[in-house]
Amino acid sequence: MRGKLVWTPTDNLKVRLIGDYLKVDEQAAPFSLLRVEQNAYVAVYNTCITGNQAVIDGVSALAGLPGLSNICNGVRGNAGSPTGTQPSLASQAGQHLPYDNRYVVRKADGSIDPDRSYAAGANFNIVENWGFNGQIEYDVADNIQLKSITAYRKLDSRFGADVGGDPSGSFQPTFGDSEQQFTQELQLIGNGFGGRWKYVFGGYFFHESGKHVEGVTFPGGLLQISSPNDRYDTKSYAIYTHNNIELIPDRLGITIGARYTHEDKWFEGTQQDENSFVYRLMALPPSVLADPTDPTWLYPLGRNKQKFDNFSYRVGAEYHFDRDIMAYVSYATAFKAGGWTTRLTGPLFDTTTLQPLAAPTFGPEKAKTAEIGLKATMLDRRVRLNIAAFHTDYRNIQLTFVNGSSPVTANGGNGKIDGVEVELNAALLPHWSLDASAGYLDARYTKILPGIPLTGDEDFVNTPKWTAQVGTSYEFETGIGSFTPRIDWTYATRSYNDETNTLDLVTPAHSFFNASLTYKMANSGLELQAGVTNLTDKRIVVSGFSNAEAVYSGVFSRPREWFLTLRYSN
Repeated sequence: MRGKLVWTPTDNLKVRLIGDYLKVDEQAAPFSLLRVEQNAYVAVYNTCITGNQAVIDGVSALAGLPGLSNICNGVRGNAGSPTGTQPSLASQAGQHLPYDNRYVVRKADGSIDPDRSYAAGANFNIVENWGFNGQIEYDVADNIQLKSITAYRKLDSRFGADVGGDPSGSFQPTFGDSEQQFTQELQLIGNGFGGRWKYVFGGYFFHESGKHVEGVTFPGGLLQISSPNDRYDTKSYAIYTHNNIELIPDRLGITIGARYTHEDKWFEGTQQDENSFVYRLMALPPSVLADPTDPTWLYPLGRNKQKFDNFSYRVGAEYHFDRDIMAYVSYATAFKAGGWTTRLTGPLFDTTTLQPLAAPTFGPEKAKTAEIGLKATMLDRRVRLNIAAFHTDYRNIQLTFVNGSSPVTANGGNGKIDGVEVELNAALLPHWSLDASAGYLDARYTKILPGIPLTGDEDFVNTPKWTAQVGTSYEFETGIGSFTPRIDWTYATRSYNDETNTLDLVTPAHSFFNASLTYKMANSGLELQAGVTNLTDKRIVVSGFSNAEAVYSGVFSRPREWFLTLRYSN
């Protein structure tokens, strides 16, 4: 839902007030279990449920897990945890099924069945999002305007997914946020030298604060991860300018822009493991704990703070060969602030001194991009063609990978991307239209920093080398209105859904087809559209998740679906 009010009290003053509201309550895209390996907590769980002390002792000695007997024979949880205490897994021998590939559901041909699962746990997306935006425009003179943009946004969200794919809910993360954002922007907009210099000078303030909650269960309650009250706050200040200068009228222009940003942020983590799994499993001393009096507390205590300063800029030039053909070149720098890894598997400590460490941080990511391109219209503006080639150089790329059973964000190294994009729009006949695009990307790492679990030969995440799209439609005019059939085709080569390029989570090269038919009733403003997505019912992994080299789950593309949409405009 969206609404807008406009008030113009004088010829040189305009006020806009825009409000919007969004509510989403739906099932999440389901995960399909792809593979289970007997590693990490899966192996511990399957050992414990045997109840056989000889087996437990043997695995303990073989795997170097001195506290395995404690984990298997001790009670799970604690009196203060949300679920209280539960009997030991060993004492319930014969009451639990092993967690293994029996829960991977396959079709008769051996392929994964994306429409069936043993999962019975969390599966929801709930979002409530609303905000206001107030704009004031004041014309100081014919060629100078002051503009103020004030905005507030409130977001409450909760998400849950059953990743483990078994009836007991072995692995089902849930998390949510309650946050608010306030922004204030002031702009001086104008032009000079007879309109040949167009400029914007501005200042920007952003403030975000909120609360994050999280809960993750693991097989048999071995890990009971919860973050009941994580707090975060970010304040960002920026000044900027953007200038277009026409050096040769109707021929040559340049663009110069710059931005200085200062950012302050803090984070307080409250993550706990109610079963103290790693602490007990490894028989660690109390000195490694963030709070030596509380073995369930994982995240380093206190408020963690970071500050960032950055100066970015953009320069460019464009040349108009004539009114239909323009070439351009640009060079720009960019910046993404750092932060913290907010979820740990066990106590974070120095392995030499056995003392707790500070919260794990990652630094800012920076990029430099050069681009050259051509924009042309042809055949009496019935054809539009855009061609661009670019090169991006990344420094300190922020990568997310799994360490133990927790996602970790760190500066992984450097990389480069070279790419070419082509876009075509054509209306060669009065009622026929065609749009097409193609892209090529060569993305690679040039350096991997120490401690990062990559070799440097991996592909970037979600970065297919080739992509293409073609769509076409034809409008048929009749006495009762118009009918417009349309068909679309998209293509992408193979891509990977995690940093380590896990083969189970590969999205293979694929094509998708969609089709629709739109009817516009004559002289009424009514429009009815019927369509089908994924015409060929192709099912492939489009995203995925791996954890501790033990659990591999994927989300498949949606099946063939049909839709019906009614619109009215006047």
